[in-house]
Amino acid sequence: MFDTIVASGITSGLVAAAFTWLAKTWLSERLKQSIQHEYATLLEAHKTTLKAEADMKLAELQAGLTAANTSAIERLKADLQVAAAERQLRFKHIYDREAEAIAETYENLSDLRSKVVAYVSIMETSAMGTRTERRDAVNAAMSKFTSRFRLHRLYLPRPMADAVHSFVRALSRKAIDFNVRIDINDTPDHDSINTWTAIDEFMEKEAPRLFDELEREFRRRLGQEEMSGEPMAASHGARA
Repeated sequence: MFDTIVASGITSGLVAAAFTWLAKTWLSERLKQSIQHEYATLLEAHKTTLKAEADMKLAELQAGLTAANTSAIERLKADLQVAAAERQLRFKHIYDREAEAIAETYENLSDLRSKVVAYVSIMETSAMGTRTERRDAVNAAMSKFTSRFRLHRLYLPRPMADAVHSFVRALSRKAIDFNVRIDINDTPDHDSINTWTAIDEFMEKEAPRLFDELEREFRRRLGQEEMSGEPMAASHGARA
C-alpha cells in the first residue's frame, strides 16, 4: 500500500515536471516567436521609414539639380541673346561706317576726277578759269581726298581700297605730267603736245572706264547690284 502511494507520488511528480518543462518550452518558443515578429515588424517599419526618407532626399536633390540646370540653361540663353545682340550692333556699326566710307570716298573721288579733267583738258575756255586756278583746285581736291581716304580706308574691303588708291595714283601722275610738260613749259614742243594728247585721251577714255568699275563695285558692296563678274583688281593704275 505504501509502495503504491510512493509510486503514485513519483509518477505524479514526473508528470508535473514534464508538464512544467513542456509549458516552459512552449512559452519560450512563443516568446521567441513574438519577439522575432515584433523585431521583424519594427525592422520593416524602420526600412520603410529609411526608404521614404531616402526617396524624399533623392527627390529634393533631383529637384535641386533640375532647378540648377534650368537656371544654368536660362542664364546661358540670356548670355547668348546678349552676345547676339552685341554682335548685331557691332556689325551694324561696321556696316554703317563702311557705307559712310564708300559714299564719301565716291564723292571725293568724283570731285578729284572732274578737277583733273578740267585741268588737263585740251579744250580750254575762259569759263573754266585759268590754269593756275584749275591747278589749285586739283591740289585742294587731292588734299581733301587723301586726308579723308586715310580715315576711311580701314572700313573698305582691301581690293576696293587698293583699286581706289591705284586710280588716284594714275590721276595724280597725269596731273603731274601735265604740270611739268605743259603747264609750266612756256614753249611746248612736239613731244609735249603728244604728251598732252595722251593725257587727254586717258582722261576721256581710260579714266571713265576705271571710274565706272569703281562705281559698280561701290554699288555691289552696298547691295544695290547683284555680285557678278570677277573681283575688282587693284592694278588699274599700272595701265595708266
